[in-house]
Amino acid sequence: MFLSVAKRCIANTKQHLKIVFFPPLPKLTGIQARTQLEAAIAIRDIKKVLVYSRNDINRKKFAEEMSEKLDLDVIPMDSPKKCVEKADIIICATNSRSPVIDADWLKPGVHINTVGPKSMNGHELPIEVAGKSSVISTDSLEQLRAYSTPHFLANTPYEQNIIQLSDIVTGKTPGRTSINDVTLFCSVGLSGTEVVVANEIMKLAEKYARI
Repeated sequence: MFLSVAKRCIANTKQHLKIVFFPPLPKLTGIQARTQLEAAIAIRDIKKVLVYSRNDINRKKFAEEMSEKLDLDVIPMDSPKKCVEKADIIICATNSRSPVIDADWLKPGVHINTVGPKSMNGHELPIEVAGKSSVISTDSLEQLRAYSTPHFLANTPYEQNIIQLSDIVTGKTPGRTSINDVTLFCSVGLSGTEVVVANEIMKLAEKYARI
């Protein structure tokens, strides 16, 4: 849910977007990967999806299944660099404890979501991505700082730049101010909050369905 809010609020508003998707490695190109992609498609006019995973069989299977389900071009790529260089939105949802992309591959205006590992002991994005980002946000600063192992931006020059996504949504803090801004969202996951919000949405849906 918060990942979708981040994509809506701080991702670029170009009409025709290419999204790069890094699903979980080895056998895990599953529920998380599919729901993340479906959420992105729901809130942005995505025209093409480029997918990379180290497992060739899994990425091809994922591309075939999601192409059919979403009626969209989902293309498996044989290198992460080829994906990232042209991407408007990047979703990293891996279980990799070492960076899966290089900050030098990012083009101006790209938005990145990191869903996977992001601690000092291992992180799917290089710290240099934060250095290129004009906006770094998270769904909960409190939870990010409460990790038993410090998050990957702790004790770096970029730690003080992390802001609460809700502050962007409410207008308290500006988000993207230029189409060339690189923006980064670090998801910590607030499953309890999401269940409560989803329940309220269901109540409203039922209410209006009776009108």
